[in-house]
Amino acid sequence: MRRFLSGLAILGIFLTIGRNFLRAEDLYSFPDIDETRPKKDEQAPPKPVDPFIQALAKKMEIPEKILFEAAEKGFGRLELIRLILISKKSGKALPELIQEREKNTRFAKIAASTKTDNKAIKEEGETILKDLEKQVQYDLSHSTGTATAGVENKTKPNGSYRRHRHSE
Repeated sequence: MRRFLSGLAILGIFLTIGRNFLRAEDLYSFPDIDETRPKKDEQAPPKPVDPFIQALAKKMEIPEKILFEAAEKGFGRLELIRLILISKKSGKALPELIQEREKNTRFAKIAASTKTDNKAIKEEGETILKDLEKQVQYDLSHSTGTATAGVENKTKPNGSYRRHRHSE
């Protein structure tokens, strides 16, 4: 009988503790959503376009939107340039080539299907990439106003830079 009563007492204690525990905050449900956060249906402000993408679109005469969307999908700079070159040399539409590349089709296979020289396109793409990166870097350094007050950046004929203090 003693065992029964002590067991009943222990059971009562566990039930009391358990009931109080269950009244505590529910750790398994989701928290309330903050109403101040923007909803998914609301459009976020558009992302700024990469200056490199703008320069590439201008140089290659390709709509900026196509290049921006491809870059957002993860296409690299050289990859985009190579696809543009294949498109221009073969006459095949750039969006079609982008779709092929999204399927992880190798450049060698894309070039073979469009009857273009993959090696020559790669070399040409690398030179275009270097030139555009230099141009974009130069444009950014001169458009952001990196000079301090009273100091102006001057470009020498050989392409090097020097700082020149204005005299008043």
